[in-house]
Amino acid sequence: MTMKSWFARRYLDLLGSIYIYNEHRGYTALDRVLEAVKAKHPEATELIAAVEKHRADERKHYTMFKRWFQLRGTMPIALDRTFGHIDRFIEISFGTSIDSLDTDAIIASDDLFERLCRVVSLTEKRGLKQVDILLNHPIVKQDKALHKIFEVVHVDEPDHFLPYDKWLAENQRRTPNMWERWTDRMIHSELLFIKLPLLFLWFGAPRRPNGAMRAKTIPSQCYAASRSPETLSVLNRFLTRRAGGMLLRNTVVSTGVFLVGLGVLWLLVEQAGMDPVIATGISFMVANSIHYVFGRTWIFAGSDRKVSTGYLLFLGNAVVGLAVTVGLFWVLTHWTPMNYLVARVVVSVFAGLAVFALNAAFNFRQL
Repeated sequence: MTMKSWFARRYLDLLGSIYIYNEHRGYTALDRVLEAVKAKHPEATELIAAVEKHRADERKHYTMFKRWFQLRGTMPIALDRTFGHIDRFIEISFGTSIDSLDTDAIIASDDLFERLCRVVSLTEKRGLKQVDILLNHPIVKQDKALHKIFEVVHVDEPDHFLPYDKWLAENQRRTPNMWERWTDRMIHSELLFIKLPLLFLWFGAPRRPNGAMRAKTIPSQCYAASRSPETLSVLNRFLTRRAGGMLLRNTVVSTGVFLVGLGVLWLLVEQAGMDPVIATGISFMVANSIHYVFGRTWIFAGSDRKVSTGYLLFLGNAVVGLAVTVGLFWVLTHWTPMNYLVARVVVSVFAGLAVFALNAAFNFRQL
């Protein structure tokens, strides 16, 4: 298998795993929505029929992705609600998971019911935007079966948010506000720039059991993180507030030492007349040495690793980051239509997260 085909297969593997989870979560979560609509507005027959169709479509999409994985001869990665858009939206908007959502409280409160409608509508609109992008993605186009699935999803998607918008308008309820729209963007950005890069680099991620794919009914515990803590225990360690604080501190220090490295490079070349290649190597060592000091004392404070051993591992991880940067940049600029400047930004995110993960988990052992 060539590097190009491996990259494409890995990308589609992650994409399919994320979608099959979200389609499954979509139709199971809609049971709660349907229950609330029928109880609170039994007269809204048009909305009830639309929600029932929405649920049926999500179930259909799940079945198509399930069949796609079966044809590939592999199982989807066992993702949990960490990767669910509707999961995160519900948790942020209602302060609880979908499974713990109080349907009776939603039925009793106009505000909560309207909020639920807005969350579902924004989630489905986000889905349509993403499918628009994927239908034109060169790697997705190469897989005719997957491209056909996304064509079906694209046709179905408008029917999934228009009924909620129509009901809100007809009943003079407010549309999503700025905070709700910002939350939607934040959840999507969180997936693209943090969770997806970490998942891409986690080659040992567990997959769903074969029995779950063969079953006619899908057991919820195959997906629910609260019922299968072992499924993504490694990745979940990086998706905590503590890890977020470390990542924020690391970002601040990384930016600072990058500027320091540029300054050292300029001084050595322009003021000392040193060869640029040699100067680059020295500036690399200076910047990473400073980074290590801050990493040891501030970013990952409390490590029991020996200073000398930690320093050597830190430099080794930096070399890994350099390899990821060069390799992935070459892949994106040669095999995708991505602009080289955009590719450089994307690569920086992947490489930065890879080095952060290596240092946090294996060098300083803080996660």
